Amino acid sequence: LALERDSKGTVFVQEIVPGFAAASSLIREQDVVESVGGVAVQGIDSDRLKRLTMGREGTSCTLRLRRGEEPYEVMLVRKMPDVVNEQNLEALHVISR
Repeated sequence: LALERDSKGTVFVQEIVPGFAAASSLIREQDVVESVGGVAVQGIDSDRLKRLTMGREGTSCTLRLRRGEEPYEVMLVRKMPDVVNEQNLEALHVISR
């Protein structure tokens, strides 16, 4: 799950990275992320956002999102991709930092 922040500080899904948990979920690109693990993400710094979303494989993470005006919640079980390829290699580098 690659997240981005717009000029107003709103966090949104920039890309669904193949092989990770979000790839098999209801999450879509451009969905707005409102909270991660019950923590509102509006205005928090990028490092804290990474710490909220990343974790040990097999642990869960609940995200509250919004698509248009419709809020929804999804619980993801963190996983590493079975196959490393160009699409998910960059995400793996970020996780390992």
